[in-house]
Amino acid sequence: MTPSLPDLHDTTTTRRQFLHVATATTAAVPLLGSSHLAAAPPDQPVIDTHTHFYDPRRPQGVPFPSKKDLLLYRPVLPEEWQRLVQPLGVTGTVVVEASPWPEDNQWLLDLAEGQQNRTGMQGIVGVVGNLPVGTAEFAGLLKRFAANPLFRGIRVNGSKLLAGL
Repeated sequence: MTPSLPDLHDTTTTRRQFLHVATATTAAVPLLGSSHLAAAPPDQPVIDTHTHFYDPRRPQGVPFPSKKDLLLYRPVLPEEWQRLVQPLGVTGTVVVEASPWPEDNQWLLDLAEGQQNRTGMQGIVGVVGNLPVGTAEFAGLLKRFAANPLFRGIRVNGSKLLAGL
């Protein structure tokens, strides 16, 4: 029997899930002023190694999350991330592209360049792309995106791995 992976793109949030996250978040708020969350020393950068940025307001929209997902279907952009992590001393992030659309990799690279131009801070220190491994267009796309020094690797979709089992 072939194992099946959960459908990670079905993100319909139930009321119970929403209340669970909201309660946990509210309970964590008092910790933000705690001394153990003090900013890291300036000589020791702290990098968040897995962030997703997306904007459903873009003309083509986004393939994920679903419009039905009231929690996640909203713009998630570097400015919000910076506001949330700055008090913790986090100085950069590696963004992982969730979208299977190849041009969304370019959108992230452009977002990184725009953020650095606007803020003078290079918050996005790397992009892990999502490219169609095993297809005819893969090599050309990899060559194109790898020319940008912020493009640091690719993610391999779990369903592709499962198909090979």
